[in-house]
Amino acid sequence: MKKKFTKKEIEKSINEFIEKLSNFFNKEIIEDVARDSNFVERESKLTGHLFLSVFTFGMTIYGNPSLEDLIGLLHLVKPKLKYTREALHQRIDEDAVKFFEEMLSLELKLVIPKSFDLEILSFFKRVLIQDSTSFELPEKLSNFFKGCGGSASEAGIKIQFFYDLKSSHFLYQIQDGVSPDNKYENSFIAHIEKNDLVIRDLGYSNSKVFVEIALNLAFYLSRCKSDLPLYEKDEQGEYVKIDLVDKIKNIKNRLVEIEVYLRKDKTFAATRLVIERVPDSVKNSRLRRINKYNKKKGYKTSKRTKILQCFNLYISNAPEKALDKKHFRILYAVRWQIELVFKNWKSNFALDKITCKKVERVKCMIYAKLLFIFISGKFIFMSKSYLWRKSKKEISEFRATKYIKAIAQEWLKLIFQKPKTLNEFLKDAFNFIIDHHYKIKQKNRTLPLELIKTIENNLI
Repeated sequence: MKKKFTKKEIEKSINEFIEKLSNFFNKEIIEDVARDSNFVERESKLTGHLFLSVFTFGMTIYGNPSLEDLIGLLHLVKPKLKYTREALHQRIDEDAVKFFEEMLSLELKLVIPKSFDLEILSFFKRVLIQDSTSFELPEKLSNFFKGCGGSASEAGIKIQFFYDLKSSHFLYQIQDGVSPDNKYENSFIAHIEKNDLVIRDLGYSNSKVFVEIALNLAFYLSRCKSDLPLYEKDEQGEYVKIDLVDKIKNIKNRLVEIEVYLRKDKTFAATRLVIERVPDSVKNSRLRRINKYNKKKGYKTSKRTKILQCFNLYISNAPEKALDKKHFRILYAVRWQIELVFKNWKSNFALDKITCKKVERVKCMIYAKLLFIFISGKFIFMSKSYLWRKSKKEISEFRATKYIKAIAQEWLKLIFQKPKTLNEFLKDAFNFIIDHHYKIKQKNRTLPLELIKTIENNLI
């Protein structure tokens, strides 16, 4: 039974979260982390608190700041501090990288209050959307971050993400830009907990990982690749590999579910294969696109490919009581929100714009950007959830982020010059987002939170 939160309880949660957020850049806490990571070993003009705050907000204000830009921000918050570009360059080392990593770990403790949980899919502990984003780096960093080469840079970074749809919390891992998603060994498996639901894109389709998720007593939902090895049991109870196209080609019903099995070594795990026949208009549109591509390449579209364009294929081990087959597509459709999140990050935080050539500085820049992105993301999530509960209106995350970016310099100044006013400053920011940054509903467009509301109405 879902708990209903009163207006007073929700407002109390807002105040508690804002207080935690205003304390995140607390001097004492940050200095403890700086000492533990060996960034600060003795008395220095550039304290851990000063370095981390200026570096983090500098990434937000400038996107891709030079050392001169950061020195300028140091002067802004500490006018009497005399610090040189060369001295700052020397402080950006492996200990600084470790310092940022520790602060990102501390960000995990900035938890969204339960009263702001979207309450979707109550059967599942978390709803984790898995995806990745990548970008190029200067060629000189190719020994540290291998890129695709060719017409692209020899150096590049890929960031793998898990995004919890219910709490706006991110898990991440940085790897070479050349690493393909389907070869990703998924060290995130260790982070998947019992009763989590993981929604994965086709690029992550991997039988072994699906079985591993099931063995962890968690669940997955994914589109099914046509070449994913699937098995059925024969009359003798033996597992027999099936031809997916042969299995579906004669299906006439709009929605069909069959039980199949995935394999990892000698372990077989049952999964639900949901086959959804698409309207002729969708099928024809797909075929036109594929035929156009194949004609350009000098290929002929195969009969097998033509059959596959008639269907949407999904697999999941979630029990029917938690996720009916008719809701596979609508839940999977929510996955595209993370693409909008990545676009927002690149547009407003210039996550993909890093031009420096020192590997430690590259890492610090990425971690600093992610730190502010995750913090501001939870802040905006609170405003989105509140406005949706209050008036069924949706916040424009893109516009709200631009506003957060616009007030970043003032936020930074208050951290050092008037820390006791931070609470009121952030409350004003929260209310401004609520009052000015909601979306105007477009005709014939289903908004993400409306999708979520549909899921709530049908699944809980």
